[in-house]
Amino acid sequence: GIPEVLLPLKASERATFIAAFSSNLGSATGRFCYIDLIVLLLTIGRRSAWLEKAGASYSSAVSVHRIAGWWCVAQAVLHSALFVWYYVDEGPADLDWKLLPVPHGSGRYKFNALGLVNFIGVLSMVAGLVLAVFSTERVRRSRFGTFYRTHVMTSFFFVVLGSLHDLNVLLSIVPACSYFIDRAFAIVGTRKKCRGRLTLLHPEVDVVRLRIIDELLPSCNALEPGSRWLYIKIPLVSREWHPFSISALRNTSEMHIKALGDWSRSLVQEAQRQNEVEVDICVEGPYGKPCVAVPSGMHHSADIACPLSMHRPPPTSSQRLLLIAGGVGIVPWA
Repeated sequence: GIPEVLLPLKASERATFIAAFSSNLGSATGRFCYIDLIVLLLTIGRRSAWLEKAGASYSSAVSVHRIAGWWCVAQAVLHSALFVWYYVDEGPADLDWKLLPVPHGSGRYKFNALGLVNFIGVLSMVAGLVLAVFSTERVRRSRFGTFYRTHVMTSFFFVVLGSLHDLNVLLSIVPACSYFIDRAFAIVGTRKKCRGRLTLLHPEVDVVRLRIIDELLPSCNALEPGSRWLYIKIPLVSREWHPFSISALRNTSEMHIKALGDWSRSLVQEAQRQNEVEVDICVEGPYGKPCVAVPSGMHHSADIACPLSMHRPPPTSSQRLLLIAGGVGIVPWA
């Protein structure tokens, strides 16, 4: 049925209105896709000037990255659907050469630029859909390695094919430079090899404690409790990197890992064989939200005002501290 608002219009006027509506809205969704792409690329780095300026951690920025990513894919799909509608309205008989790079027109080679550009756009949208499917929480939690590899590969095709579809996309990927700077800095500056002790907490609970035997990682105390996390790789299990929150920070860093996917299950099984075992670890980080810096002299213990951090002096006998939390949220503050 035709919407009631269009009924007073003549058939030719309705066709013109629908064509203009689908074309203009399709163009608008393409522009919105650029904005979403900029936002998701600005929040892709684990440590960047953008995050430090905003006083945010990667764990909070990744939520923005995830939302912007879903919106970006949704806008790309809507953009494609609206232009298919536009081309169908123009004439279904011409749909093949408008969406596929088949020869069309006059001339020796009959080069079909419109069909080629639109076909590349369709391929970019398909890459975005595959990216979205493998980015669901179920896949991320159970098969993180598969998610990460697919995420990087399909993101590359989504952006490159999108740039070939519309060169304006190239301007939207400029923020990705911060990601490559972050990766280069991580490889050169924060990655290190160390030893860790893997301990099974209880025979009937699939949870292990991974304690780094080496000294406390640098800059851990400069990050707010509850936001600290590490990227680790354990060659004994696989060559995959996985992120984990630092759940305790005493003489060294500790993480508690539950068997939820293939990688974590293999780690727990390794601890079940010997109950406690030392393993080689590759560590990247730590990452987290920076503590608030205060002017010298205003804080009698350190120049970093971080609640419940190791810099803060212990409470006196007259002070009492009550912590109320649900779930595992209290663990990093312990």
